Amino acid sequence: MENTENPIIQNIRDWFDELFLWGNRELSPASKQLFTALWIEWFAEICAMSKKYGFNTSQKILQDLVKLSFVVYGNVDKLPLQKKVILPNKSWSYKFIVTSLPHMLLRKTTDTECKDEDTNVLFLVSTGDDMHSKIAEKVGLQGIIWETNIIWWAWIDIDHEKKVLNIRDDSGSYGSCSNQMVEWMLQEYKNQWYTITINMTHQNEFFVEE
Repeated sequence: MENTENPIIQNIRDWFDELFLWGNRELSPASKQLFTALWIEWFAEICAMSKKYGFNTSQKILQDLVKLSFVVYGNVDKLPLQKKVILPNKSWSYKFIVTSLPHMLLRKTTDTECKDEDTNVLFLVSTGDDMHSKIAEKVGLQGIIWETNIIWWAWIDIDHEKKVLNIRDDSGSYGSCSNQMVEWMLQEYKNQWYTITINMTHQNEFFVEE
């Protein structure tokens, strides 16, 4: 039987093997090229640094990597990954989630601007609701999908007049996201000269040599 598997799948397998299993402190040139092709080379460098310092980092970066790997494998035919940030225009304090979307047939009926988005898009989205479950429902997540597709969630204080975004706390028992993931998602705001501060709980200082 003819093997119809997309050749990039084996490259991606090797890439994640290198991140999770490889003992060296530098990434191979081939993996660096693949990271760049996927538009997430920044994440690979973070993982490499975590190995350099003997994993004296927050475990969140590794947990984010595991969830991100599911998004990558689920979108092999639609790579690279894209990202989209949807935040309220009114200055206030909001809960938000970062999520990938399941296949169209697995989503709840939704009238938000997420309804027609593809599965290779990572969202940082806040709907102004007071519960993460309400935000998830509005972007079309339900049941086990709600649990598996959300990469992380937290609070964000928005001041559009002063151009300040402050990410804080860990929203109850859910746990905070990794600082690096936040910085990557909000790069567009940084390019618009917003000041981005991150003060989440349950974060260890990254890359501290003992």
